[in-house]
Amino acid sequence: MDAESTGAATAYRYAVRGLMGLGASDGTLDDPSENYVEKEHEDALVEGGLLLALQHCFVARVASHNHFRQYAQALEAYAESAARGSIYEILFAQWTPPALAFHHCIASAACILDGTHPDPEAGRAALDATREQFGPFAETNPTIFAHMKLLLDAEAAALDGNELDAIGLYDDAIDRARADSFLNDEALSLERAAMFHERGGRSRIARQYRRDARNRYETWGAAAKVAQIERELGETTAWQTSTHSTILKPVRAGATSLDMASVLKAALIVSGEGEMDRLLRRSMEILVENAGVGRGVLLLSDGAGLLPSAVSQLGGADARTLVGAELTDVSYPQAVGDYCRRTRDPVVLAEATQDALFGTDGWITEHKPRSVMSVPILNKGRLIGILYVENNLSAGAFTTDRVGVLQALCSQIAVSIENARLFHQQKKMTDAFAQFVPQELLERLGRNSVVDIERGDAVGRDITVLFSDLRDFTSMSEGMTARENFKFLNNYMERMEPAIEAHKGFVDKYMGDAIMALFSRTSDDAIASAVEMHSSLQRYTSSARARARPPSPWASACTTAPPSSAPSARPAGRVDTTVIGDTVNLASRLEGLTKRYGSNLLVSDDALRQTEAPEAFLTRHAGRVRVKGKKLAATVHEVLNADPEPLRDAKMETLDLYRAGTEAYYGKAFPDAAEQFRKALEGCPKDTMVAYWMGRSVEASERPLPEGWTGIEELTSK
Repeated sequence: MDAESTGAATAYRYAVRGLMGLGASDGTLDDPSENYVEKEHEDALVEGGLLLALQHCFVARVASHNHFRQYAQALEAYAESAARGSIYEILFAQWTPPALAFHHCIASAACILDGTHPDPEAGRAALDATREQFGPFAETNPTIFAHMKLLLDAEAAALDGNELDAIGLYDDAIDRARADSFLNDEALSLERAAMFHERGGRSRIARQYRRDARNRYETWGAAAKVAQIERELGETTAWQTSTHSTILKPVRAGATSLDMASVLKAALIVSGEGEMDRLLRRSMEILVENAGVGRGVLLLSDGAGLLPSAVSQLGGADARTLVGAELTDVSYPQAVGDYCRRTRDPVVLAEATQDALFGTDGWITEHKPRSVMSVPILNKGRLIGILYVENNLSAGAFTTDRVGVLQALCSQIAVSIENARLFHQQKKMTDAFAQFVPQELLERLGRNSVVDIERGDAVGRDITVLFSDLRDFTSMSEGMTARENFKFLNNYMERMEPAIEAHKGFVDKYMGDAIMALFSRTSDDAIASAVEMHSSLQRYTSSARARARPPSPWASACTTAPPSSAPSARPAGRVDTTVIGDTVNLASRLEGLTKRYGSNLLVSDDALRQTEAPEAFLTRHAGRVRVKGKKLAATVHEVLNADPEPLRDAKMETLDLYRAGTEAYYGKAFPDAAEQFRKALEGCPKDTMVAYWMGRSVEASERPLPEGWTGIEELTSK
């Protein structure tokens, strides 16, 4: 274990030793027999900056004082804990803050009732606040919190003088703690009920509650508490060692100490595991080690039945734990497991082969295990699974005490298994949502998950938008079946998306054969991505898989400006996320303009000017355009890097002629412009951009120019 876990486990260990009569047994954690001093341990934790372990020490102290009915000291320990900082911040997402709050309220109620509380109003306020907090806890996780909430309600009723309510609530808390296998809290509730009846003058009833508390503390292994109650009752009961037990009674309580430490260790370890295979591996190691067995099998419910989910072998060269896909052939006495599943009661066989009910089971007859035990794993009364363990060396290896410890371990593990399943389901849902709502877009909105989105969330950011699609795909798709269309588009998209992700962009939308991608770092990323997408498409077109149905020519366009990322609500309550703004509109229009120019890649002047490495791109002026509804025109450039290499080289060789032609055109020297473009076209006959400009020049020379002519093209449609 790490330093934090070791520091916490040490405190709990000495709290357990104190309850067992091996330590100071006065509510403190001091243990003279092992030279352990609580204050020195806490100082060492403070010096080492181990605040989490320190707060666990306070939890152990407050609970220990409560069990020994030292309520004033419990309040002092809690106050010292609060002075160290908020336990909810230090112990975030652990089980200890509720445990500390619970024990603080028990101590507060006790001190208010006996008149020793330094601030009764504050104590009552803390009790009411914790009761309110525990309400939802008890509803969502009743196995852990229901008995706690009932006991706090009983204390509140006692403070209010509602004796009939208090009597019922104390008994309900006792019964629920017993049903959920919380021996410690059952004993605590019995003692609190005994004190309540004593204050009401019902001494004979109180005496019976104390006897019941003494019996539960005995089962728990708390010898010091048993001795305390027996002294008060004037009664003594001899404790004998079980003849077949591997766990000795408190007169030789070392083994039980180790078992209680395992319960605490399980709580610390498994509560922090969210991944199922790791959780099962750690859980089985703890269970099998604590049971002292040779072999254990964990079976979990899948809704239809029980399936082996983990197997652990203890000791020897074969010691191992297998989970999930590692499991192959797993066998166990199914009759024992089925009985445990049906009755939801533990099954313990002291000598399996001689057992009257199960001794003739085929598996037991063949494998001849000595001691066998099967324990149900329950959560909120629902069967989660079954733990089967066996010991092949000795008979009677599983005593009642050991069954109790394993049940406590299984209760904690059941909660952790359910949490891991919920975590896995949540992850699947998140991954499914990510297919429709890009995580990168959520990050731009400052949200961690799609569930955090509020309708109307929006943020303005500089971003480069890339539009691309296949030309004439509609006419081509008419010759394909629906299945062929989807297969073709999936193959196509699979080749486009990696180029986008490689340059730190993400796909905002798929629109048929069109892609809208966003880039928030630099416009270099968007342009380089478009170039790589074109190269990838060229490789795909030449592949044997695509030759039977080659795709249409491909085109894309990029532009940069500050649009808004926002979710927009639909009337039916559905929410979509997207990017809106002039940038999106312009990028879409430029992508449509590629068809008019016959270009593979166009970029706006804004996008080109904001590149950090403009020398990486071969560009030439493509025109000036104005989108419908806008007053300002946009300058457009063609990126030659997206062309096949022979065409790109030919365009570069005629670049001077091309530039001379555009300068003549904007200077209204249209015949000269047409001549320059004609020469450029002779040098590169496949240059559709040159052909387009030559046509514009001839057309402009043959008719009068409108007043205020600037050479800007008006884009009235995509």
